[in-house]
Amino acid sequence: SIAMIFKLPNWLPTAIGCNGQFYSFKKTDASANTVTITGVGGQTIEGAANKVLGTQYQTTSIVSDNANWWII
Repeated sequence: SIAMIFKLPNWLPTAIGCNGQFYSFKKTDASANTVTITGVGGQTIEGAANKVLGTQYQTTSIVSDNANWWII
């Protein structure tokens, strides 16, 4: 199989002003490439600067509390 790397914006939109907005992410390939989700402007994901998905089919969903992002 062939692993492909796509460079997308690696940050979330601001959590401010979107209370309750959620996003889901899934790593679908078996490559060593990771999916790294990063908050913007110092906003955190469950208190961390980013969330990394490293294994095939690993998923995460996050929701805004109007200040930061939380894993649901």
